[in-house]
Amino acid sequence: MTAMPRRVVTMGLCLLASCRSLGPSAGPAPAVCNELSGGARLATGDGASLWFKVLEGSGAGDTFLYLHGGPGHHSLDFERAMAGQLKGRLVVMDQRGCGRSRLGPESAIGLEPTLEDVERVLEATQTQRVVLVAHSFGAAVAVSFARARPHLVRGIVFVDTNADTGAAFTHQLKTLASTPEFAADKARLEALASSPESVFARLVEAYQLVGVEAAQRRLQWHDESARQAHRQAEAEEGLARCTDRRIVEAYAASGFLDGRQAQSLGARLPVPAVVFAGRHSQTIGPSVVRDAEAWGATLEWFDASAHFPFLEERAHFVEALERFVVTLPP
Repeated sequence: MTAMPRRVVTMGLCLLASCRSLGPSAGPAPAVCNELSGGARLATGDGASLWFKVLEGSGAGDTFLYLHGGPGHHSLDFERAMAGQLKGRLVVMDQRGCGRSRLGPESAIGLEPTLEDVERVLEATQTQRVVLVAHSFGAAVAVSFARARPHLVRGIVFVDTNADTGAAFTHQLKTLASTPEFAADKARLEALASSPESVFARLVEAYQLVGVEAAQRRLQWHDESARQAHRQAEAEEGLARCTDRRIVEAYAASGFLDGRQAQSLGARLPVPAVVFAGRHSQTIGPSVVRDAEAWGATLEWFDASAHFPFLEERAHFVEALERFVVTLPP
């Protein structure tokens, strides 16, 4: 794999759904988060501290568990957008080392410990069966959890995501290379898009080249006011730099972010599923259609959204979510 760039990078990528720091050296470098929204903590056996929160709905219904993107984002966006909107109970959690959750010196990093954390949170909230809502990279967690523990999952709502990280990153590179705003860097962006080297490392360089904010506006957002509100919320909660950079480094070093998980994550699911995709998103690309079919999931488009339909079309999102839930078998 091509070496990571030698300087610290603040980036927002496909399944890395928001700005996170990625540096050349291992070790934690999170900021101190304010944790203004309350919540609870759960200790794990390997020294991690998991942050989660339960929001009661407007009536009886399912329990939803939100799995944020990344690796390295947090659940604040979904918590604020969906608070008081759902009939059932909503549980949000920050995955280990992300947002308000913490890693210890000996804490494991990767998909399997994250799956164990999901089960810990379900046990702590006395949830017997859950509807998973998986945004972006959260699909990897949701798919793996449903396959390993299908008896705990009623259904999955995927939000602008796919099974093939490599394909999504390649689509982002091609989109940046074809964007008139970045014409001055077109030759280098085209070279990055066609290189056989690590697609994750190439995308890191592309974000450095054009600027993180400019890249995110092009790839992830349709409504500029929604993007600004997202940034303001992160600032209020102190979450913009909270994630431990060991998280992204570990997934990058394993090749996970270059799409090596695609075959194992792209097969038919043992539970019902739906994919909500933003019509204006350039984060995932056409593989969202292919992978929805492979999962056996229905696909619903959000015509006024990009990568964050629950922020850009909240009413449509809530209606579509509730419409899916009533179709689930008991």
